[in-house]
Amino acid sequence: KDSILKSEIANNELISNENELKNQQLINEKLLKASLNREGILKDGQLQKEKGLRLILSAGLSLLLLSGFAIFLLYKKQRSKNFIIQKQADNMQVLMKEIHHRVKNNLQVISSLLDLQSLSIKDEQASGAVKESKLRVQSMALIHQNLYSEGNIKGILMEDYIKKLVENLFHSYNIKADKIKLSTDIDHLNLDVDTVIPLGLILNELISNSLKYAFKEIENGEIFVSLKENEQQLKLQVIDN
Repeated sequence: KDSILKSEIANNELISNENELKNQQLINEKLLKASLNREGILKDGQLQKEKGLRLILSAGLSLLLLSGFAIFLLYKKQRSKNFIIQKQADNMQVLMKEIHHRVKNNLQVISSLLDLQSLSIKDEQASGAVKESKLRVQSMALIHQNLYSEGNIKGILMEDYIKKLVENLFHSYNIKADKIKLSTDIDHLNLDVDTVIPLGLILNELISNSLKYAFKEIENGEIFVSLKENEQQLKLQVIDN
C-alpha cells in the first residue's frame, strides 16, 4: 500500500508538473499571439500609410502632369499670340517706312518745284523767298529721309540730323568748306518727329541768316551749334563769330 501510495503521489507530481508546463506553454503561446497581433496591427498601419502615401504621390503626379500640360497649352497659345503681334509689328514698321519714304519723295517734289519756280522769277527778293521756302521743305524732307533710311521709325538721332542739315545748307549757299567751319556740341538724343520738325525749322532759319549776312566781309568764319538736354528740357544754341 505504501508503495502504491508513493507511486500515486509521484504520478500526481508528474501530472502536476506536466500541467504547469502546459499552462506555461499556453501562456507563452498567448504572449506570442499577442505579439503577433501587435505586429500585424503595426504592419496593417504601415500598409495603410504606404497606401495613403501612394495615393498622395499619384494625385500629386497627376496634378503635376495636368499643370505641365496646361502650362504647355498656355505657352503655345502665348507663342502664337507673340508671333501674330510680331508679324503685325513688322508689317506696321514696313508701312511706316513706306509712309516716311513717300512723304520724303513728296517733299522733294515740292522742293524741286520751288527750285524751278525760283529760276523763272526775275525779282531777286521774290526768288530769295522761294529759295528759303525750298530750304525749309528740305529740312523737313531730311527728317523723313532719316526715319526711312536708319530704320528707326520712332525717333531721329539729332547729332547726325543736324550735321546733315548744315551740310545741305552749306551746299545750297555754295559755301566752301575752308571758308566757314562748323563746330557742334550735341547730346546723344533720339527725338520724335513732332519735336524735330520745329527744331529743324529753327536751325534752318538761324544758320541761313548766318550764311547770308554774317560772313560777307570775313574770310574765315565759324558756326557753333549746341543742343543739350537739361531736366527734360532742350537748350538749342546757334552762335557765329
